[in-house]
Amino acid sequence: RIRAMRAARSLGERTVTELILQHQNPQQLSSNLWAAVRARGCQFLGPAMQEEALKLVLLALEDGSALSRKVLVLFVVQRLEPRFPQASKTSIGHVVQLLYRASCFKVTKRDEDSSLMQLKEEFRTYEALRREHDSQIVQIAMEAGLRIAPDQWSSLLYGDQSHKSHMQSIIDKLQT
Repeated sequence: RIRAMRAARSLGERTVTELILQHQNPQQLSSNLWAAVRARGCQFLGPAMQEEALKLVLLALEDGSALSRKVLVLFVVQRLEPRFPQASKTSIGHVVQLLYRASCFKVTKRDEDSSLMQLKEEFRTYEALRREHDSQIVQIAMEAGLRIAPDQWSSLLYGDQSHKSHMQSIIDKLQT
């Protein structure tokens, strides 16, 4: 009986969520999402630029190097600028902050000098780093009370529909 009640409740919650998702304004939803991300000192630069920024963070730190936030940000900005002239220290700093919020870094404090940031070993592949990055954005959305369908997440974060199952697995993991 308890299992049947849980299944009924789960089905009811899913139905209500689907109804909410059907009646949301997509533009307002994305506007609210990016406002919630910015309110936490983080930023999403668009699918292509975000992907390149994450790959450059990985390039700088995948071998276990430890860099100050300032050096890491400058490295990424200098490499991004030829393709993305709008890249700035502020915007890339906000992307690094998103990874910091997601606990992707091991931080070493130094006396009278800036801390050093090193990628934790489990995030030294693009897939692992990207999954943690995406999870952090989904978590921010949930904290802000936003309900976004997996196909919408795929469009927002990747600019296509092919990452729907990836986003569904992140949502499922965060909801349990």
